[in-house]
Amino acid sequence: MFDYYEYINTSQIITFHNLSTKSLIRDLSRAIGLDYISGDRFSKSIPFSLELSMEDIFKKYLSVRSFISSNEKSLDIWKISTKIEGVYASISKHAGGVVISKNNIFNITPILFDDEDCVTQYEKTILQEIGLLKFDFLGLKTISIINLTISMIPEKSTGEFNIDDYHTYKMINNLETDLVFQLESNGMKKMIKRSPIENIFDIIFYLSLFRPGPIQSGCVNIFLNRKNNLEETYFPYKEENFLFLKIFLLILGKKSKKKNYKKMAFIVSICYY
Repeated sequence: MFDYYEYINTSQIITFHNLSTKSLIRDLSRAIGLDYISGDRFSKSIPFSLELSMEDIFKKYLSVRSFISSNEKSLDIWKISTKIEGVYASISKHAGGVVISKNNIFNITPILFDDEDCVTQYEKTILQEIGLLKFDFLGLKTISIINLTISMIPEKSTGEFNIDDYHTYKMINNLETDLVFQLESNGMKKMIKRSPIENIFDIIFYLSLFRPGPIQSGCVNIFLNRKNNLEETYFPYKEENFLFLKIFLLILGKKSKKKNYKKMAFIVSICYY
């Protein structure tokens, strides 16, 4: 991409990282001198949330208020954390993001240099707002795996694949997925271990849910509990139960809140984040 569109028109993208409330509490506990066990308990008392501020957490959770009032150091940690909440802790490059401009990109966005790489100082949403074209590219390792997989398919293959192949699902459920695209991470393996893959739809759901938003909002736990019959499944339209079968699809996205839902024959549960 850089060679084809030239370096003056192409750049990688910066990402900003701020500490989660849990990480912030853990780091401050260590810096102030709270013992490890107490710091760990304090951090674990904080719920994962994408939308709740520290002030909201304090108001909503009695367990947090109780821990803060239990000793002076905990109170100091909380006071300091509310002042630096949301501050960026580090920067890095977007894993596969590249922006392309028809004009000299140095005249459009501030640039920094990381080793020999050109990196924008605007993050991805701002870059798109100012008219730059953003692409996401797979890493070379993943592309190599895909090419190797294609090369192993016999030339005389009919192109037909059994999506219910027993041995494939056995391999996945045995967590032998180190070279299986998007099923190789430890987090994905933990999901599979909690509830084995039964069919192609499970794979689709798992890949859709294994994102920061659903994980931190608790949607993954809801999905797996309902799939394992540990939690009651909510049916929006009782008269259409016979159409729902075993699908446990979750509707995800803040924008979905504002939509006026129509009847959907395949939706079993709704979860927002």
